[in-house]
Amino acid sequence: MAFKVIGDITMRDGIQGLNKILSLQQKISIINRLSHCNYNYIEVGSIVGKKVATMADSAEVYKQIHKNNNVRYGLLAIGEKNIMKTIEIKPNTLALVTSVSSAFSHKNMGVSMEESLVQTNKFVGIAKNSGIENVRVYLSCCSICPISRYDMSKDVGKFVKHLSEKYIDELMISDTSGTMTRKMLNEIMVGLHADALFPRNKIGLHLHEGVETRKVLELATKYNIKIIDTSFAKLGGCVVIENAHNNLHINRIREYGNNLNMKLIDRCDKELTKYLFNKN
Repeated sequence: MAFKVIGDITMRDGIQGLNKILSLQQKISIINRLSHCNYNYIEVGSIVGKKVATMADSAEVYKQIHKNNNVRYGLLAIGEKNIMKTIEIKPNTLALVTSVSSAFSHKNMGVSMEESLVQTNKFVGIAKNSGIENVRVYLSCCSICPISRYDMSKDVGKFVKHLSEKYIDELMISDTSGTMTRKMLNEIMVGLHADALFPRNKIGLHLHEGVETRKVLELATKYNIKIIDTSFAKLGGCVVIENAHNNLHINRIREYGNNLNMKLIDRCDKELTKYLFNKN
């Protein structure tokens, strides 16, 4: 069964932890080519202030890329000032981050889990009322929290019931640390379904490579999850944790049937890999 919305997050989550910084023109060039690969969604960068140097030009990247009408382009933002700045840019998609783990919320966003929830509900409403077409929320640490080491999958349903569902177009179940298992995803989905907490067509997966990735993807298709994030060049991983796992590689979903231009994606992969790691 095919995924309906395939996103590429290479130029945001993929490169954010690298020491080597791509130039503005390099980012624009890669995204312009990805725009012809039949992705449904491309996350072009993040507005996070000075904390992630490689994302400093994200607003300019968004403005200068050639936009394909068949693709949604997104910017992620963290913090009130940055979120409001991003809303002013009017991206197709505004991506926000919250977490079921209080330890991770403090580490990554500098606020408690409860504060993060309040802020998320506040800004998804502001975004929608400001004319943002699509609001995406990343729900971090839905498996093992890399900070507390606790299994958070049991807490997802409790957290989601407090989200303002009517303003959220995509809720991305995110494992953050590459520890999602089939059992965890099943528990999450059963909990969400049992309490009718969130429409199934709004739920997506933002995964990192792990031991049970294949099993997790197989279960996702059985639950008819249609939204999936991918990356290439073996990049990605949360910048606030050690030994971060790469984002889900695009090759993982080749077998699920899609219209992606894999030849062009492979060329982008090779070019970026060569530049970043000096590999042929």
